[in-house]
Amino acid sequence: GRANLASPERQRFRLLSQQYLERVAQGADTELAAKALKSLYADYQEDELFDRAVEALRRLRRIDPKDTTGRQMALMAKTLPAESDLDDVIAFIHAQGGAK
Repeated sequence: GRANLASPERQRFRLLSQQYLERVAQGADTELAAKALKSLYADYQEDELFDRAVEALRRLRRIDPKDTTGRQMALMAKTLPAESDLDDVIAFIHAQGGAK
């Protein structure tokens, strides 16, 4: 088989991938944009970039209100009185060292 790429090289390709997905997510084709945002959400979750993951979900809900990708996050967010409270939760996670 083929040898794996070195970590810096993998990271560079991951960043390029996320940049391309961001471009697609801003496009006029809502179906493609939704797919791109779902991929970005998964990437950001995996990288523990929770604020970016939540933002991807928010954008996804704007273009597809019936999407269920972030259902669990949405249920938690509904228990918070204001959207700024969700930002406080994200900040708390960052302060605890639970996010990159």
